[in-house]
Amino acid sequence: MQKSPNQEAQRFCSSVAKRLEDLAEVRTITQQSLIELKDLDELTTKEDVCEALKRSLEGAQNIETGVVKSLRNAYSGTQTAVVCLPSGLAQKALDMGKIRIGWVISRVREK
Repeated sequence: MQKSPNQEAQRFCSSVAKRLEDLAEVRTITQQSLIELKDLDELTTKEDVCEALKRSLEGAQNIETGVVKSLRNAYSGTQTAVVCLPSGLAQKALDMGKIRIGWVISRVREK
């Protein structure tokens, strides 16, 4: 099984951090993309959005609620969420086109 570039970067980052100990903070930088999730129920929370992304996208199990940048009211009692994800995950979501979040199926658009 071939490792993903993200796994390789994490492995390299941890080995450098181990070597440097407390002398420096080591972080990996990944390219991020914004996506918009439309037609959400008016009761949907940021936690609901994160749980749905974890359930729907392979490789998204470690995302946190901080990826949901905004959750704003839209027309007819719906909401729209703006989510910042690593580009690979964002592309997977865009390819799916729709994600079930709570009781509704939300449209996925590029922001």
